Amino acid sequence: MRVFRAITNAPLQALLLAALVGAGGCRQVEHGMFTISRVKSPLAFRFNSLNKPLTTNEMREAGLAVDTLRLAPHDEADASHDFHDDYCDLLSQKKVVMVCLSGGGSRAARLAAHTLARLEEQYNLDHPDGPALVDRIDAWSSVSGGSIYASYVADFFYRRAHRLPAPPARRLFQFLRDDFEVRLITRQAGGMASLFYFWPGNLGYAPVLQALTEWDSLNLFARSQAMFQEGKIPFAPASSLRKLGDLPRRPRFFFNAACLETAGPFLFTQRMIHRDLSGDPLTRLAEDPLECWARGQREPLAALAEPFAYAVTLEDLGGSHRRFPVVHGVYASAAFPGAFQPLALNKYVDARLAAPPAPARRPALRPKAGLQPKASLQPFTGFKKQGSISVVDGGAYDNSGLVTALHLAGYLQAARSNDCWRGCDAPRRSSPPDQRFVILAVDANVEQPGYRGPSHNTFRPDAPVRGLVPALFTAFKIHAKQQALVSAITSQWSRRWSEAGVLKTVEVRLAEAIKQTKKTRPDSPAECRPFQPEPRPKLDTDFVYSRTQDDCLRELSALALDFHPDGESDNRVQAFLKALED
Repeated sequence: MRVFRAITNAPLQALLLAALVGAGGCRQVEHGMFTISRVKSPLAFRFNSLNKPLTTNEMREAGLAVDTLRLAPHDEADASHDFHDDYCDLLSQKKVVMVCLSGGGSRAARLAAHTLARLEEQYNLDHPDGPALVDRIDAWSSVSGGSIYASYVADFFYRRAHRLPAPPARRLFQFLRDDFEVRLITRQAGGMASLFYFWPGNLGYAPVLQALTEWDSLNLFARSQAMFQEGKIPFAPASSLRKLGDLPRRPRFFFNAACLETAGPFLFTQRMIHRDLSGDPLTRLAEDPLECWARGQREPLAALAEPFAYAVTLEDLGGSHRRFPVVHGVYASAAFPGAFQPLALNKYVDARLAAPPAPARRPALRPKAGLQPKASLQPFTGFKKQGSISVVDGGAYDNSGLVTALHLAGYLQAARSNDCWRGCDAPRRSSPPDQRFVILAVDANVEQPGYRGPSHNTFRPDAPVRGLVPALFTAFKIHAKQQALVSAITSQWSRRWSEAGVLKTVEVRLAEAIKQTKKTRPDSPAECRPFQPEPRPKLDTDFVYSRTQDDCLRELSALALDFHPDGESDNRVQAFLKALED
């Protein structure tokens, strides 16, 4: 008992935490926390899942017929545009601007911060008056570390919509680059999660929850960000966290994750986008757009009848975006296998389908010819839990976010030229005859996609871990090959649209900047040596980045923005700003 009281003593915890950080640094504390957070009791208790089932009122707001769980007839639909997103506002625009932020841990988050801040500085010089750069962006598609940065952009719009203190819009990206709190989360998310784990007065809370409940490192990271970003105390219930439904309709935020059960994408966004909840959601998905593009074909109209019909969303599981925390969607997008446990979400189905069928009875009297008994449709009684699914890092499907942006562009084009979309007649009639799309893609990969040598692993450890290291190497190789395939397909499709005058894609690639430094100093093994006296640190995919690594990323982002592609006179900054005005 004395030992327990001494351990739970807050001053002693502070001294213990200081000793741990002083002895090993934030990185060692982070890795130690990861190890401890995997200690689970065989009798773990499960709390209610984060995704709550849709209510009858929410389905009516989405324009669904409660009995059939499908789109209600036009004269009966009572859809609320605040609950369901029909993208009508984007149909009337002549130009749609989207930003894609790739995955890559803190490297991706900080590269996005430096890139957008530099673009904003030049934009403000060229446009001293007029709207801010952030207000000209219509959609954000982010993955993994890019989602952590995008969550702070979403937080700005949340604060402005709810009239809370917020940074000035014209300097938002520069603020997010330099703000101390934002740098803590985007550069040292692992250290902050460790601090949350060992926080004085918190020992006995987070460790016990992680040992005895479904809490894991993903929940730990999400709650630590909520503590800094939303000012929540550690004991705040999940219902008090900011929800996806609290974000304004515009701009759209797409936090890209992946579903293990479908081996395809899972999208977290702030409004309902699918309006057919009948049957099993995992069996009615449309064809993957990557397969269509790989064949050189556009997506069929059946797949474009509603946006993102190929991806699983919260409403497909019978869940409500109005009650799902933003931070958990962000870290589900960043749940890289091995570092995080998958996010488990309940799957809710129509209780009428989940109930066992009624026993068949022989009719007492045979009905007369021509008279058939009426089929009685049981009234909707609600959703019933039927299993769960696992959501992991979006890089397992697409680590760039470009598939989401390109599909949205294809959906808007199809919606403008067909009559099978309802509720958008007025914007379609007033829309300009042609529509163009501008995509800014920030890619934090440190290597150019493609084949990089033998895929076999020559290291063979002895038992009892024989096969473990080759298995891990294989998983990483498969992940890398998937990204190379996605990059090749999206680049080819973007080039086709660019040649047709529909799309302008500006790609800011970290790998190009690293390649340029090697050309500048071929005798130097460090990419940042032209800018710094000391060699460049290794830019790993990690959630703890040093100030030296951050400074290196800042210089590399400037080099990537100043890059002139072959045959083009404009650099990346000029190309993006010119695309905004053309």
